[in-house]
Amino acid sequence: MIATLLHCRLALLLALLAIPAGATTAVSDPADVLGAALARDGMTGIAWSIVDGDSITVGAEGFSDQPARRPLRADDRVHVGSIAKTVVALGVLRLVSEGRVGLDQPVEQLLPGVDFDNRWQAASPVTVRHLLDHTAGLEDARLWHIFSAQTGPNDPLAALMARDPSVLQIRTRPGQIFSYSNIGYTLLGMIIERTTRTPYERWLDHNILAPIGMRDSTATFQTQRGKGRDARLAWGHQDRGDRVAAMPVAVRPAGQLTTTPRDMARLAQFLMGDGRADGVRIVRPDLLAAMARPRHGAARAGLVDGYALGLGLFDRAGHVGRCHGGDIVGFRAMLCLYPEDKKAYFRSINIDKEGADYRQFDRMLIASLNLPTASRSQAAPLASIYLGWGGRYVPLVSRVAIGRYPELLSDGIDVALTQTGATIRHDDGKIVELVAVGRNLLRDKDKVRPSHVLHADPGGRQLVSTDFRTFRRAHWAERPALLIGLFAGLGGLLYLLLAAPIVAWRTKRQIVSPVLIVFAICPVVGALLYVQPFQQLGDLTPGSALLALVTIALPLALVWQGVTAWRSRYAGRRIELLAAAAALQWLGTLAAFGLVPLLLWK
Repeated sequence: MIATLLHCRLALLLALLAIPAGATTAVSDPADVLGAALARDGMTGIAWSIVDGDSITVGAEGFSDQPARRPLRADDRVHVGSIAKTVVALGVLRLVSEGRVGLDQPVEQLLPGVDFDNRWQAASPVTVRHLLDHTAGLEDARLWHIFSAQTGPNDPLAALMARDPSVLQIRTRPGQIFSYSNIGYTLLGMIIERTTRTPYERWLDHNILAPIGMRDSTATFQTQRGKGRDARLAWGHQDRGDRVAAMPVAVRPAGQLTTTPRDMARLAQFLMGDGRADGVRIVRPDLLAAMARPRHGAARAGLVDGYALGLGLFDRAGHVGRCHGGDIVGFRAMLCLYPEDKKAYFRSINIDKEGADYRQFDRMLIASLNLPTASRSQAAPLASIYLGWGGRYVPLVSRVAIGRYPELLSDGIDVALTQTGATIRHDDGKIVELVAVGRNLLRDKDKVRPSHVLHADPGGRQLVSTDFRTFRRAHWAERPALLIGLFAGLGGLLYLLLAAPIVAWRTKRQIVSPVLIVFAICPVVGALLYVQPFQQLGDLTPGSALLALVTIALPLALVWQGVTAWRSRYAGRRIELLAAAAALQWLGTLAAFGLVPLLLWK
């Protein structure tokens, strides 16, 4: 380990020597604290860069390839996941600056083959700005968009809609609610391609990355193994340190970018500049200034922090920055800018580790920037009109359709309001104390800016919004009804699986029932899903096909068992009928939420 640390220090020294002669480093070197955090938490490696005006500092700690014990170097390439969205946004903003695309132009004018299922179409069509701001009302992604062995690196982006047009359903009024969407940024990649008549990757490489000096970066697909592999690309790792190679994804404009810490520092410098590179106008300065300045309903109600045009405004560690994170298989990345101080940082950690505290690395890098202390927004009474808004709130919309039912059960909040603040209790047990800072604004005690806003949507529903989530007030009986249905359904299934066979044996009836037969298949389903590569999670495989058949067969088996019990004359038939009915009502609820039948490849 000591030898490895020495290698890493040498790599850092060489990187520093490579900085142009006019640049000076005016920030603290975070290498020691970052390396210590890696070792303490069993993490693989971290590559980072720090910007202070015109100077750039780069560094790396840990391993590029942990099984081979190859040190991570500051000039190694890394994946940055969704930070690619910032580059795609810059590409669209360049087209806007050139007058080739309009920010408020309806997407269907630019992509005639795209037909949104938008019930607000007449008054609120989906625009380019809505896609850039994640306010179009689209869901995030389907499993097969991210995990599919059938996806190729050059598949047409339009295949996303051709395979399943339901991905174009608009769930909330465009422009009203923030809901993160990889599908939306894939549509932006299609807009670049249709406008420029060039694959979006090649166009971004030549018209965004190269002009701003990111010549060691590319939007094209890069991986660590196979034909055409990139030998400089660091390996991603899974929880136990196993290597994992990058794979193509269907929503690649939303998360495909290979880069270096130095190139990311150059991106940060451009984003904090006037939109010129080597004297050439790339993006209008007013468009750069509008990044991270949201315009949705929560922003109109007074919440300043949020997402716009490819960047989010984050209140972290006592400082407010324009940031974008990126999670992709094997990597966790973050880019944050502080334009008023002309400082920024970037980091990419090459491991997905369950329960790891990735934000500690951000706190360390922010501390190394020596930013001035930010003043906290002052306490001010909450308007009396909002004091009656306390109660149960649930997510207004889920990022993925498959998550709507579990989120209603276990991702809500209970809000208690007073004139001086609020207490929010999350379903996972977390308690957040808020201070009232204005008419309808509240601030987390750990933040410097308002973090929550109370407002209403055009339909009059009471909402609580944070910088990136919106919750609606739920009817008091909504969760109890869902929980009663859940426990009744599980209780019915348990009776049919455990008690009913015993009753059948005692009454000398047939012990094996249709429900038992269906559940006997479940271990086979689990085994098939366990042994298949996780990259095939969204594909039609023997495991996912058998899972779908089980979820189709189970309600049929329940009906069959219920009818059989009704026709029989034994004393316990009514309990068996009740158990079958309880299980069927729960499966009916799951079907209403699209979880029965469970088709992982849809």
